[in-house]
Amino acid sequence: MDYTHTNSPPEFRVESLSVSSFNLAGSQITAKWNAGFVPSKKDSPFLDQHLNFSVFYQNQLLSQQVVAPLLFDVPVPRSDDCDCDQTREAYSYSVLKVKSVALDETIDGWMAQVMAMGRAQGVLAFNLKLEGVGGGKTTFRVFCENIKVRFSHRHSTTATILLPPTPDYKPLCTDAPNYMV
Repeated sequence: MDYTHTNSPPEFRVESLSVSSFNLAGSQITAKWNAGFVPSKKDSPFLDQHLNFSVFYQNQLLSQQVVAPLLFDVPVPRSDDCDCDQTREAYSYSVLKVKSVALDETIDGWMAQVMAMGRAQGVLAFNLKLEGVGGGKTTFRVFCENIKVRFSHRHSTTATILLPPTPDYKPLCTDAPNYMV
């Protein structure tokens, strides 16, 4: 399949991000990241290819995985006060689910100290990169900056996405900056 610029890739928004098994010991990190992205076009041919999913802390690469795209439809229930036609189907959207793992990966010592200070405060912000790979080349690249997760308590190894109070807000991903290529 030919992926040309005439058929542009979908925009992506971050639906979810969770971290589990998080452990930072010196400059060694172990963690699992589960992310959900909402594509603007679920029938895009760009979603039929393998994806590179990368997790960064600032500009430090923590983990990178090649994943097969898994789209899940999420139904959105109609509200009871809707004046809409009752025969209309319920609205749904698709979520692209991806995972990445770091097992005792060595990171820069100074970056590990900065990360440890953020972790001690209970919040870390990760940068996510999603790339489509087809025909031996990168067909699209998006970057989602400063996605914050909150740990439930000081010694917790799990964290979930920290979003603004508006329930429908989802961070928009943009073209990846050059330093993250």
